[in-house]
Amino acid sequence: MDYITRVSTLRALSDKEMELSESYSAARTAAGKAKAELETYLTANLKDIRSRKANVGYDLAILMLCEEHEEAGKARDIYTRETHRYKGLEKLIEAHKSRIMLEMAIMKFIKEGGG
Repeated sequence: MDYITRVSTLRALSDKEMELSESYSAARTAAGKAKAELETYLTANLKDIRSRKANVGYDLAILMLCEEHEEAGKARDIYTRETHRYKGLEKLIEAHKSRIMLEMAIMKFIKEGGG
């Protein structure tokens, strides 16, 4: 690949990274909203849950809540799905950053007369 082709490749990689970053932001926002909704349900129902099991932990309380309230189960599902999605996008963004850095290093090498 010549220098101009690498510039074009670098631009395409940067565009893709921007697209991934926007998806990442949307997934983080959706996960945050779902978690807030889930914790609102938990707060509203914690007294009832603790009346049935005094020393209930957070995860068990969420499970008990989801068994009784379909909306809480939906919020938990959204939170789980969007959390997995944004964590996967984090990995893709890091891979794109690495590829961009590689392309920039090669371009520098070519520009300095190495290739």
